[in-house]
Amino acid sequence: YGNLLIPSNYVCKDEEANEVKLGSWISTQRLAYKGKNNSKLNQKQIDLLNEIEMVWEVKNSKVFISSNWLKNYELAKKYYEEYGNLLIPQNYVCKDEDGNKVKITVRFRGRELNYVKLGEEALNKFIDNLSDIATPDKKAILEGKNMFIILSKKTDK
Repeated sequence: YGNLLIPSNYVCKDEEANEVKLGSWISTQRLAYKGKNNSKLNQKQIDLLNEIEMVWEVKNSKVFISSNWLKNYELAKKYYEEYGNLLIPQNYVCKDEDGNKVKITVRFRGRELNYVKLGEEALNKFIDNLSDIATPDKKAILEGKNMFIILSKKTDK
């Protein structure tokens, strides 16, 4: 992840598949560094942690990055690597292996509400173009000025 902003409840596995409470250990190291617990860090330990860019002072607990944020970041990174920019169209469907659902929205502005049928046709054309990888969960829904549909990853039967 490139940083040591590890949530205190973070758990991982070591080489032998043993569970390691890494987040708790990092928190303990921060407290020891500040002299706020019974442990003390020697200079060699401090130097080693600094080599891997230990973050000693965490002023805001919301600095921690959720796994969902990181997943979305990775998807944005893939898009950037493929297209060279982050000008992602609103109707872009991520190449997500986890089978997450995608919501496609058509927003009608002003008098466009008089042409809902055209919006529905555009939405259906979009869905047809994705028919090999996604299927609609149910029919498109019009709520206020927005028409939307939820797509799921197509499953092999």
